[in-house]
Order: sequence, then C-alpha cells, then structure tokens
Amino acid sequence: MPRPWFAFALLLACKPKPYEPPPLPPGVIACPSGPASARTPTTAEWPFSSEQYIRLDHGHHVAGKCIEGTCPPGELLSTSPPSDIAFEPALKLVFRESFSESGAVGSGGGQGEIPVLELPFTLNDVTIESVAPDGTITLTHGGHELVLAPGQRWDCASYSVRREADHAIELSSSTYFHNHGVAPKPAP
Repeated sequence: MPRPWFAFALLLACKPKPYEPPPLPPGVIACPSGPASARTPTTAEWPFSSEQYIRLDHGHHVAGKCIEGTCPPGELLSTSPPSDIAFEPALKLVFRESFSESGAVGSGGGQGEIPVLELPFTLNDVTIESVAPDGTITLTHGGHELVLAPGQRWDCASYSVRREADHAIELSSSTYFHNHGVAPKPAP
C-alpha cells in the first residue's frame, strides 16, 4: 500500500506549471487592458487644405501555438478585395485597417481602406479624435489615448491562453498604428 506522502508528491509532480508569457520584443509595449478614463470628444477645424489628407494604418495579428493536446486546424481567412478611395475635397484621412491570423488559430487575413470625412471617427475599438496642424493624430484604442506624430509607429503585444477540453492554444496578439503624415491628394 502506497504511503500518503507518496501520493501527494506524485500529485504535485504531475500538476502543470502555470502559464508564463514569453518576453516582449524590443521596442514593443504590453497592450493596454482594463477600463480607461472617460474622455470628452474633441472638435476642431481641419488644419489642412482640401488638397491634402493624412493616412493612418492600423493592423492586428494573432498567432496561435498549440501548447497542450492536439489542436484542430484553424480556419482559413480570405483576403479582402482592394479598396477604391475617392480623393474628393471632403476626404480628411484614409484609415487603413488590416488583420491576419497564423498558426493554430487559422491562416490568412485582409485589409481595407476607409475614407474618413469627419472627426471624431470610430471603427470598432478605435476612435480617431483629432489631427493637429503639424499632422499629429490623437486617437483612442480600447479607451486608451495614443498621440502619434507624423512618421511615428506604436506597437503593442499581449499573450494569453485559450483552453478547450482537449487542447490549449497560446495566443500571441500584436497591434500597431502608423501615422504616415500629411500628403497631397492624387490628381483625379
């Protein structure tokens, strides 16, 4: 008959280690989480001529890695058709939205360009609040304020585990914003 301490030691040895996310790459911060403080929407005159616009890119990528059991294949995502932006006088900003998945969560992605005619502009968890005369964009992402100068890129990453009955997948999510600054509108 086994001794009680042996059964306890065996139980401790078989217990899985708690999940620890990998370190973030250099220059990448942890994505904000949790509630943010309430903001008062800003309204300001557009600081540029009708011949100019700003381009802001936003991308999100999720990679999945099977860390327990046998993970089923992820879904296949189709790509989006190309966007056709009309560079009319009222166009203020082109917001390029892209997404992709890889590994155990799926493969593929898509992108689209959205014409922005008025600020503030909201799409999902992103609100473009204002643009300063120097081209600096103020936006909120998930309720957290970001201020991006022309040419500036902001990156964040987060890690989590999705557990199912027979497998677990480590999810590595990365998000970025890139302010390309002010540019002349192409001739019609």
